[in-house]
Amino acid sequence: GQRQTLQKRLRWTNKPNQGGAVYDVRIKQGDNTVEVNTEDGIFTHVSEHLSERFRLAFSAPCYRGGLFDDVGFIGNTAAARAILEGTYVYPPDTDPATRLLLEEAAIIYATMPREEIATYVTVEDFQYYWQRANERISSSYSGLHMGHYKAASFDPHLSALHAQKLTLCARTGVPLGRWGVGLTVLLEKICGNNYVNKLRAICLFEADFNWWNKLIFARKMMHSAKHNESVPDELFSTSGSQTMDAIMSKTFFSDVSKVQHHPASIEGCDLGDCYDRGAHPPTSIGMQAWGVPINAIKVLLTSLEMMQFCLKTGFGESKKWFGGSEESKLAGYGQGNGAAPPAFTCLSTLIINAYKRMGNGAKLTSSYAARIFLLAAAMYVDDTDLLHWADSPVTEDEELIEQVQAATNDFEHLAQASGGALKPEKCFVYFLAYHTVQGQTKLKTLSQLPDPVALVEVKQKDGSVKLVPSHISIPQPNGVPVYIPTMDVSEATKMLGVLFAPIGNGIPHIEMMREKGLDWVDKLKTRPLHKRDAWLSLFIQLYPAMAYGLASAVISPKKLDMLIQGVYYKVLPLLGINRCITLAWRLLSERFQGLGLPNFIVDCFAAKIYFMQTTWGFDCASGKLMIHAYEAFMIEVGLYGNIFLYDYDALSCLATDGTWFKNFWEYASHLKVNVELSGGPPL
Repeated sequence: GQRQTLQKRLRWTNKPNQGGAVYDVRIKQGDNTVEVNTEDGIFTHVSEHLSERFRLAFSAPCYRGGLFDDVGFIGNTAAARAILEGTYVYPPDTDPATRLLLEEAAIIYATMPREEIATYVTVEDFQYYWQRANERISSSYSGLHMGHYKAASFDPHLSALHAQKLTLCARTGVPLGRWGVGLTVLLEKICGNNYVNKLRAICLFEADFNWWNKLIFARKMMHSAKHNESVPDELFSTSGSQTMDAIMSKTFFSDVSKVQHHPASIEGCDLGDCYDRGAHPPTSIGMQAWGVPINAIKVLLTSLEMMQFCLKTGFGESKKWFGGSEESKLAGYGQGNGAAPPAFTCLSTLIINAYKRMGNGAKLTSSYAARIFLLAAAMYVDDTDLLHWADSPVTEDEELIEQVQAATNDFEHLAQASGGALKPEKCFVYFLAYHTVQGQTKLKTLSQLPDPVALVEVKQKDGSVKLVPSHISIPQPNGVPVYIPTMDVSEATKMLGVLFAPIGNGIPHIEMMREKGLDWVDKLKTRPLHKRDAWLSLFIQLYPAMAYGLASAVISPKKLDMLIQGVYYKVLPLLGINRCITLAWRLLSERFQGLGLPNFIVDCFAAKIYFMQTTWGFDCASGKLMIHAYEAFMIEVGLYGNIFLYDYDALSCLATDGTWFKNFWEYASHLKVNVELSGGPPL
């Protein structure tokens, strides 16, 4: 009740409405746009679009040729078992990338224990989840909603009945008939943008089916994979990881390149329609390699392939249906499916492992202890950044571009073999190339790189179009390569809500956070709140939004303070405070009669320390890259002992500008905080 009250009181300063159920959709037909606002018209156009989207994965080569004849749609044949055991003889027409994926599944299978994952459901499993479930969550076209199972979980006999029913389905490989029916809800991703290809289609599966998917695949399968160390370091969307790990990995990678003056490249290669473009044959074989019995996989994939969808719009539930059939099946995992994230992780594991086995990825050697670490990408679901490391510090720019192009082709072919494809409008590339100016090594600007092979149009924030040089192309399923823009190292791009530039400039990100603060001020001026509610909104709505990504921001304390105090200057009158109050009283704690406003300099340094505490010395990608970056920083500065205790103002010239550890040293010096690293870098 208290939460709902707060939501009502603070709704005016909350995020803008992302759009609700649609009453009309727009369709592009050539150069024209057609608007449809009738129930039948919306169903016709949306069902056609979704039917096409749910079959995009059939572009994968595994759905044709002799391999498909042997493996089938869901990989439940003797040939699939032979692939896992490494005894299968691939037909001559097998796609090379598809073969690499399946060979990786065989390698994983050989390293996993022979014991299969238990697919039975116990009464304890059923009661533990459903007694804690939120019964307000929408689900189940059949009407057997979350509250139905929550009520049953408090009775031991009904719990045993439901658990035995799910166990029977898992062991026989036969799903319940109602599991093949889903209610698709159309939502606007951006309020007002109702183009049919921009709508979010969320499927409401049956509640018990979706929970069973989470139990078997998200919980048991992923636990087994992580326990046996089968999940590569490149995947940051698993439990125990967070978005900041992926962002910081790119930051440390750039820092190592800048300190060592080693040519490198960071390439944004986002996958389009990730959950809707998963091919079932490699997914099934990958899950079997992770120990999931084939009958459990059969329950999941056959339900998805034959799923019938009812469409819910602003007009209500449609009277018509669309979906798969024996003659025309569906693919993908379905948005809203509890098994979609682990299934995509399984498929991504095959892609990343095959990509590295082809010789791609950044092969790093630490500056002090000569540790060797291979990291191919920073991947968070479909947000993917490929990391490229030149073979030598004296590699020419043309050679680096050729290396990146070859690796890009390999990754795209592997993605197509899994049913996916790169989304050109979300792809870009940075080149960290170096040249010497008056004895000082600097990053090359975009104009100093070799001549581009093409010019591509990039849409700007103001809606205008700008021609940008391009050095890299990405293959597409239709065989036509598409060129992607080459970004200047000082130009920031957005990943997981953080603006990142390889040169090490956190100002664009802080300016974006500052805009959030100014938007909050505008909302509060438009619809004023009681001073008590305004203070509450400041701390539970505005501050978390503005503080996101502080750990990765490389920005001087003075510049950070200047940007943030401009927001406070406009905020204070809305809080009932004289805006001319001095800085010390703004930031002083309430216990000392101050306002207690967040001190972003302190909070930024605290975020960096917290990230270091939770990452330093841990066996994860961000932890290993942090050690690599620290060793490079330590060797470059060349001082004995704890560098952070030295005078920053006198000795900071020894470190490369725009690196995370130099910025960390700057904050420690500015706040007069002594930082002690326990035992130095772990050796």
